Amino acid sequence: MKNIQLIASDIDGTLLLNDSQAIDSEIFNLIHQLEQKNILFMAASGREYTNLRDLFSPVADDIAYLCLNGCITFYKGECISKEVMDAELARKLITTIQNDSNTEVLVSGEKTCYITPKNQSYYEHLTNTVKNHVTIVDDLLNIPEPYTKISAYFKDGVNEHYQYYADMFDKVITVQIGGKCWLDCTPKDVNKSTG
Repeated sequence: MKNIQLIASDIDGTLLLNDSQAIDSEIFNLIHQLEQKNILFMAASGREYTNLRDLFSPVADDIAYLCLNGCITFYKGECISKEVMDAELARKLITTIQNDSNTEVLVSGEKTCYITPKNQSYYEHLTNTVKNHVTIVDDLLNIPEPYTKISAYFKDGVNEHYQYYADMFDKVITVQIGGKCWLDCTPKDVNKSTG
């Protein structure tokens, strides 16, 4: 039997249950035990890097991070891989989401997420509940870094909206449901298993 060198785990719905936003301290003990056996733990999530570092703060420098559904990988504080979306395609997607008056857009960057909130409660949800590092910008079509993951937030739930976006974009990007209210879009064929 070969030696195990890495164990990756999904976060939401696996280590975080029932909409919890805090990792159980027993997980940190397990990560330390893995480290003593030279096994690297990787947090795999649709979340941003800074959000994951905060969640895993007691072991933040001891683990690897597969972020944004496989778009970005961090190890020892450095981005070691990054998949980006075609800028023109990303702008078309953002504009499509923005044109729906009941939908919010979140554009993920390496260490922050960018929003132009239509409603203050969306900003408060991201900062106080999800605990993202948020940068408010005037224009999501002009952020200061390449587009990785673009998400649509449907406060009333994502299920009835998924097919519309899948029909429009699924041939050129990966469109997937990310929880009750989120639709996550990443470069084509990028996901947690390819990251």
